[in-house]
Amino acid sequence: MRNFVIIAFVAGLSGFAISTFLNPLETATELNPELDVPSDASETQEPIRASVSNESALPQNTQNPTEPLTFDKLAELDPEAAARSLSGLSESDERDEKMETLLLIWSEKNPFEAAEWAAELPMGTFRVEALARVASLWAESDPDEAKRWLESQQPASHYLPAWGAFARAWTEQAPEEAVNWTMQIEDPAAKDRAQRAVARQLAVTDPEFGQEWLSTIIDAKEYDALATQFVLGWAGSDPQATALWLDTGLTLNDPDFRRKSAMILLSFWTATDPTAAGSWINTLQDGDLRENAKLAFSQSLSADEPEIALAWANSLESQKDRRDTVLTIYEDWLDADPEAFKAGLVDRWAEYAEDPVMRQDIYEILYQSDEDFRKEVFSLLEGFIYPEDAAAVEEAPNT
Repeated sequence: MRNFVIIAFVAGLSGFAISTFLNPLETATELNPELDVPSDASETQEPIRASVSNESALPQNTQNPTEPLTFDKLAELDPEAAARSLSGLSESDERDEKMETLLLIWSEKNPFEAAEWAAELPMGTFRVEALARVASLWAESDPDEAKRWLESQQPASHYLPAWGAFARAWTEQAPEEAVNWTMQIEDPAAKDRAQRAVARQLAVTDPEFGQEWLSTIIDAKEYDALATQFVLGWAGSDPQATALWLDTGLTLNDPDFRRKSAMILLSFWTATDPTAAGSWINTLQDGDLRENAKLAFSQSLSADEPEIALAWANSLESQKDRRDTVLTIYEDWLDADPEAFKAGLVDRWAEYAEDPVMRQDIYEILYQSDEDFRKEVFSLLEGFIYPEDAAAVEEAPNT
């Protein structure tokens, strides 16, 4: 057992409670914490305006006046001038490449100045990216100095991307030190951001230590948040190991957490190796984890393999989950391949003979399609007479 700050407090812990399901899965930006725009309402993206807008205001290449002054050379000679010229660029690959060049050079020469420049930028994506990159580079060269600068910035909520990026970079180099540091952060928002980044990074670089650390967390809400980040990170790099941990290494008594974890895992695994994902589900014992895995797997297959997705959806025990998932698959199928959808629906229509609610829901899906196509499909469904008044179907009660 490694030396955690709170290890004495939790010695002998054999299990832990899992919190109730938090908010829905984190947004795309939250999937990359160090690039997450702060939630403060004042941090809406604003246009970046350059303080220097003409080349004559930039320093000249005095070392060799005949040599063109490239951006790389400008960054070496006068990083502040390079930064001003960069701020005048609109968002593009060129701007991103130049910012990376500038911050690599500037952070090596004077990371404090680079961080101060990033901190003074207007609130928005450009500032978020710059702060996160400087913090990450500074963590590699001088983590102690970077921590002192970070901890001195107020309010902490305006620097959350930097907290996350620094924690993630430092975890890659010194995981135990990084974990113990995050446990002592006083600001709740900064602590949460740093610990989420640590959990995500440990999943990639040291999952064994990550599991050990998570096992020491006794607060249910905190565990839920950090374990979710851990699963997000580990499922992307090693879904089989993640599956084993979810199956045997955790006490997952909360149904919502079990469902969330299974969905995260299967969304990654289905994209890389759906055969292995399906095989893993078939090894699970009956219970919540197996049901949640089947649900997630069928949803993940919906767009690309609707027929296989339907087979998994129809095996769900919960009638509500089964109906909702089947309808989602049909919607995706109709959008992706109307002709295949038509053939598949006609083949399966008899399955819904004793389920008028399902039939009604499928009719409503069809009303999203082209009118001629809709009439053609209706004419093929046994026992159905196409109504002249479409509103009659739309307004019919689901009973």
